[in-house]
This record gives sequence, C-alpha cells and structure tokens, in this order.
Amino acid sequence: MKNVLLLIGLFSFMVFAGTPGYELTFEVQGKEIAKTQGKIRIKEGQMGSLSYAGTEIEVRGKEGEIQGHKGIMLDFVLKKDQKIISRPQLLVEEKKQAEFSQSGELTLKVTATRINF
Repeated sequence: MKNVLLLIGLFSFMVFAGTPGYELTFEVQGKEIAKTQGKIRIKEGQMGSLSYAGTEIEVRGKEGEIQGHKGIMLDFVLKKDQKIISRPQLLVEEKKQAEFSQSGELTLKVTATRINF
C-alpha cells in the first residue's frame, strides 16, 4: 500500500512540475525595423523564432554558467534575408533586461522568465 501511495505521489509531482522553459520578451530596433516588441515561450533546449521585416531571430534557452555566474543562457542566430549575420550568446539574469547590438544594424533587448509548460 505504501508503494502505491509513493507512486501516486511521484506521478502527481511529475504532472505539476511540467517541462521547464522560458518566456522571452523582446524589443527589436534597427535600420530597417521600427521599434517592435514581441513575446515567445520556448521549452528548455528547444529553438524558437521571431521575424521582423526580413530579419529572423532564432533563440534556444537553457540553464547556464559563465565564470561562476549562473543564469539563463540564450543562444541566438540572427539572419537577414536568409543569411546568418551573427550568433550572439547571452547569459541573462531572470527578469532582468539584457541588450545586444549588431554593428548598428540591429539592437535586441530581451528579458527571460523561467516557466513550466
């Protein structure tokens, strides 16, 4: 009987724990892009993308650490007219805005929040 209750308890925990992921809030601005805001949700380790006026932003999120600083590691692929122009990587603190600028072509601000799906 104890084993059955233990299994039910574990199953309940797994159902409510969900799959970890991130809600990303973006602000994008560039030479050919008016200031635009967007929001996407991605599961940890999976790719998500946004497109603005011929510029595509792909992002993958995971937990990360650089030189003892822990946070949310965001790996980006920035494309303009189907060509990769940059592959920035940002380690961000949850709910704090981080900014990246690509040679005056594009400025990207992002805020990441941990969520469960």
